[in-house]
Amino acid sequence: MVRKKTIYKVIKYGMIIIACIIAFKTIFHDFKLEYLISWNAFSNWWIDTYVGLFKMILSIILGITLIWGIGWLFGNGCMHFSFLFSDIIQNHRYFHELWRSENTITQFEEV
Repeated sequence: MVRKKTIYKVIKYGMIIIACIIAFKTIFHDFKLEYLISWNAFSNWWIDTYVGLFKMILSIILGITLIWGIGWLFGNGCMHFSFLFSDIIQNHRYFHELWRSENTITQFEEV
């Protein structure tokens, strides 16, 4: 059985990685290697190739991370929404039983 601490670490570092990927993708959206390398070092097509490759790799990593993260959450049952609605469901059952009991008492009193 996996310990809760391990699950929390995986979630924590997964969120950090996703945040970093999104930040880098946002920062380097219009990134060109010309800013880091002198313009004469490579021809323009070489720079564009590297930038395209960089963006493609970032997009693939982001996509895989998101798909893996969502799949992991659903697969391990961490995204059960029942805990959000458990109080509502319990209250609904309570009030439904209360309503039935009140109606039952009323029916007996009328008869």
